[in-house]
Amino acid sequence: MILVTGAGGFIGSHLVEHLLNEGNAVRAMVHYNSMDSIGWLTDLPNLNASNLEIVRGDLTDFDQLERISESADSIINLAALIPIPYSYEAPRSYASVNINGVLNILEILRRRGGKLVQISTSEVFGSAQTVPINENHPRNAQSPYAATKIAADELLKSYVATYGINAMIARPFNTFGPRQSTRAVIPTIVVQALKSNVIELGDVTTSRDFNYVLDTIHGIANVLKFGEPGEDYNIGSGVERTVTDIVKSVQDVLNKELSIVLKENRLRPDKSEVRQLVCDSSKLRAIAEWEPTHTLPAQFNLTMGKLVSWFSQNPPQRDFRT
Repeated sequence: MILVTGAGGFIGSHLVEHLLNEGNAVRAMVHYNSMDSIGWLTDLPNLNASNLEIVRGDLTDFDQLERISESADSIINLAALIPIPYSYEAPRSYASVNINGVLNILEILRRRGGKLVQISTSEVFGSAQTVPINENHPRNAQSPYAATKIAADELLKSYVATYGINAMIARPFNTFGPRQSTRAVIPTIVVQALKSNVIELGDVTTSRDFNYVLDTIHGIANVLKFGEPGEDYNIGSGVERTVTDIVKSVQDVLNKELSIVLKENRLRPDKSEVRQLVCDSSKLRAIAEWEPTHTLPAQFNLTMGKLVSWFSQNPPQRDFRT
C-alpha cells in the first residue's frame, strides 16, 4: 500500500488518481480543516474505489503520522507549505511543516522500514547558474520556502547515509494543469484571459520549465519504481518558456488579442526573484522510460487548450484548494 501525503492538492490528487488506475492500494492523507474538505480528491472519477482509503492527518504530529503510515510499504510526501509569497510572512510555519514534518517521516522509516519519495522543488536551485540544471547544480535559497525544501532534501540524504533508509527525492520543475490554484502563473493567466483581454502580471521576463501535470506524476511514479536510495531526480522537459510565451500560447488557443499590464503588487522582492529554471532530466531518463510528452513544443498549445477548456468549465470561486 502506498501512502500519499498532501493528497488533496493539485499534484497529489492527480498522483492518487494515477496510482489507483495502475492498480495500487492507496491511503490518501489530507490535512484536516473545519470544513472537513478532502480538496481535489472530490473530483476523482475513482473516488469510491475499493483500493482507496482517505484519512485526515498532520505531518507535524508524529504519533498520528506513525499510526497513519502503518502497513504502508511506500510513502510519497507531497505535503508542504508551498506559496512562496506567504513564506516571506510566516517562515516559522514553513520550517515546521517542510522540515520538521519530513523529519517525522524519516524517523518513521528509520524505525519501521519502507520506502520514501520526498517531493522537492526546482526553487532549491535559485536562478540558474548553468543551464540546463542537473542534480549537481548548486543550491541557492532565494526564499524561506526554498530554504526549507533544501533542508528537507539534506535531512533525507543524511538519514540514508547514517541509517541506511530507503528514501529518494523527486524534484519536479514548474507544473501546471487542471485543479491548480490560481496563485500559480499559468492558471492566473488562463482565468484572466477567459474574462478579459487584459492580463495583470508581475515580472513577465522570468523563464521556467513548465510541465503538464500528467508528465510530472509519471515522473514521480518512475522515481518510486526505479529510484535509488539517497539520489535525487529532476523532472522536467528541458524546454524554456517565459511568462510572455505563456500569454502568447493562451492567446493562440483563445484566438483573441491579449495585452499585459504589469502590477507591482505581483512582484517578488527583487533579490528573491528566480530568473531562470530549465531542467536537465537525463538522470531520470537513464533509469526509466519517461518522456514529458504533453509538454514538448509540438504538443504544448494542444495541452494548453485542454487547460483552458477545464478552467472554462470549472471557474474558480473561492480557491481554498492548492
